[in-house]
Amino acid sequence: MFLKIPKAIACNPALSLRELSNTLGVSRKQVQLFVKSQTGMEFRAVRKICRLCHSVSLLASGHSIKETALNCGYNHPGNYTRAVKKYLGVAPSELLKTTTVS
Repeated sequence: MFLKIPKAIACNPALSLRELSNTLGVSRKQVQLFVKSQTGMEFRAVRKICRLCHSVSLLASGHSIKETALNCGYNHPGNYTRAVKKYLGVAPSELLKTTTVS
């Protein structure tokens, strides 16, 4: 059951802890403890990394910044832009220029 967690997060980076625990039929605490034991990071950090990795692939496939932000679970493109700048050190518009497949 817990082996489904990484795939679930990767397939749906916007997945909340509550949604994931309900899907698996376990408590949120069990999910948190499992993720922490496997990665050394909190669920939120793992989800954020998954969101950002997924967002790069969306940008590369031609999605707009707004589409990418919403698809990855950000409520507003500005929140997504701040997260990308903070964790990847570059604005999404720069990623869009460097990763778009022609």
